[in-house]
Amino acid sequence: AGFDAMLGRRMGNDPAAMAEVVEGFSPGRVPTSWAWLERLQSTDRAADGTDGAAGHGQRALFVYGERDAKYAKVGAEITRRSGGAVAVRALAGAGHAVLEEASGLAADALLHFLASCDSPR
Repeated sequence: AGFDAMLGRRMGNDPAAMAEVVEGFSPGRVPTSWAWLERLQSTDRAADGTDGAAGHGQRALFVYGERDAKYAKVGAEITRRSGGAVAVRALAGAGHAVLEEASGLAADALLHFLASCDSPR
C-alpha cells in the first residue's frame, strides 16, 4: 500500500492514454460546477424562506485529504457557495490521492453520507 504501490501501478499505464486523462480532466478544462452548487443552496430554502436543508439533508458529498491544502480551500468554498447543501469531509492522513491513500475512510464517509440522506418518498 501507500505511495510506492500507487506509483508502481501507475508506471504500468500507457503514457499516451494517461496524458489524455490528465489533459481531459485537468481542473482548468472541466466545466465549472459553482453555479450548480449555488443552485443547491437556493433549492434548499423552504417556501417560508427558512433554511430547508435540515429537512432535505445534504445533497452531495465532497471528500479531500486533510494534507491537501488546495482542496481544503476548495472544500471551504463549496461549503460557502452551497450554503451547507454539500457535505464536505476531510480524510485524516490523506493527501491528494484520497482513494489511493484512504480508501477505507472514503468508503466510510460515503456510507455515512448515504445513511444520512432522506429516503425517496
